[in-house]
Amino acid sequence: MTTLASLPVGCRAKVTRIEGVDEVSCRLMEMGITPGVEIALVGMAPLGDPLELEIRGYRLSIRKSEAAKVEVEQYDACCLANEDADSGPDRQSEHGQIDAV
Repeated sequence: MTTLASLPVGCRAKVTRIEGVDEVSCRLMEMGITPGVEIALVGMAPLGDPLELEIRGYRLSIRKSEAAKVEVEQYDACCLANEDADSGPDRQSEHGQIDAV
C-alpha cells in the first residue's frame, strides 16, 4: 500500500487507513484525514517537508513523517500539477516547487 508521503505531487488518492492510535494519528483524523476521503498532494517545500494537501475543500500542510502514517489508494489516472502551471505567472517544477518566471 502507498503512503501519502510517497504520493507524487499533483496526484489524487483515497485515504484507506491511518496507522497507529497515538496523538499524531488522532490529530490527523481531527483535521479531516479520514478513511474514504479524497486527498491531493498539491505541493511540497523545497527540501521536501512539509507537504501541502488539498482535502475537503481546504489546504493543509503536514510533515512528511505525519504523511507516512496515512495509507492511500492512488487513482490510476494521476494528473500532473504541471498541466496547468503555464497559465499563471509562476511555474511549478516537476518536484512541485514554485519557480518564479
